Amino acid sequence: MNQSQPVGGPISGGVYYGWRIVAALFLTTTALFGVALYAFIMFSAPLAEEFGWSASQTGSIVSAMWVAAPFALSMPFLLQRIEPWRLVLAGLCIQALALLSLGAIGAFWQLYGLRLLMGVGKVLIMASIPAIVGRWFDTRFSTAVAIVWAGSSAGGLALAPATEALNAMLGWRNASLILALGVFVIVGVALLLRGRAASPQALGIGRDGSPSSKVESTSDDRSVTVPLRHALRSIPLLPAAAMIVAVLGASMAAIAILSQQPTVLEKAGFSSASAAGLVATTAGAAFAGSLVIGWMLDRMPALVCSGVIVLALLLGFGSYALIQPGQYVLAAAAAVATGFMIGGGEVLWITLVKRRFGDRVFAWTYGGFYLALQAGYATGGFLGGLSLDQGANPGFLSALSIMYAPAAILCIVFALSDSGRVSRST
Repeated sequence: MNQSQPVGGPISGGVYYGWRIVAALFLTTTALFGVALYAFIMFSAPLAEEFGWSASQTGSIVSAMWVAAPFALSMPFLLQRIEPWRLVLAGLCIQALALLSLGAIGAFWQLYGLRLLMGVGKVLIMASIPAIVGRWFDTRFSTAVAIVWAGSSAGGLALAPATEALNAMLGWRNASLILALGVFVIVGVALLLRGRAASPQALGIGRDGSPSSKVESTSDDRSVTVPLRHALRSIPLLPAAAMIVAVLGASMAAIAILSQQPTVLEKAGFSSASAAGLVATTAGAAFAGSLVIGWMLDRMPALVCSGVIVLALLLGFGSYALIQPGQYVLAAAAAVATGFMIGGGEVLWITLVKRRFGDRVFAWTYGGFYLALQAGYATGGFLGGLSLDQGANPGFLSALSIMYAPAAILCIVFALSDSGRVSRST
């Protein structure tokens, strides 16, 4: 770009403007998952104590947000009509307003309804993010998505121990008010980072910051999305159905692990403070997993990345099966391995879906992926809590292994079909 380029153009100080978009989305997912998932996991113990709820009830509250899964089916239509950033900001405001209302709840059904509303906000955010990232990135799509997805783990890393501390000092009602104010601050910062640029084309460049001569007329995500009837004819149904089953099982297991991790650790003799630290460790490992797998996918065969995820799964579950009271090193190994698998696995799946089915139907295939993800999260917390209510830790881990098996197999199959593709380097 020439020297007359205005400040705030596509490249400022040699950095592609799209990375500002990634930073804004990173803060968005940090706030979303920090308050909607990890904070509620830490709220589950005081809620259960105050209202006399069981582990299965508190687990179902954590999962209730994902009962809004069918709303994901409407997202391709919304994305063709509404600017994705407006949907993202609306989703964040819903989270903050729900937290402001949390202190007024007095019954299980009221909290469940509030969590459903938060689920609608979550779908608005997470189903819009790939459209925004795809608008700005091509050859670095996996890395950009990985950074954004890492925000979900950063939220847990920061807010799991912070929420525990706020609960202890101020009570969960006051803690929820403080978190709500924090979300509104994130909304303002994200708007400042995003600026006024709607797309790289508006700045006279192509995706990834390529010269203006290489701008693709079809690079806007809404212009390349085919109608539903055309997508149904071009998407191979058997691989798509297999993907839905695999993602459903994997997400059920992931939320079961996350929502019941404090209970599992406390059953193994760890204190609530130690359990909170290990939850934060899991979140930190998921953060690293997202970044590492995203970086690998842009540079290495997908089969290698799939193998790393499967190995992390085996290590994590094996470590949990062997944990005894006081074995902090083994507990930390379990937390790191399972966190890495959860964070890296979602980035891997998004990339494999995009490569396997193609860009033109990505809005629809991602919609199917996200619907399955949401449905699994909606049920996994309850099922995990139910098994722990029966006092069966070995049965809990066996159930998780069965849930994850289709995903482990299919990610290898999809990686093989990717034919060792390595994305181009910039």
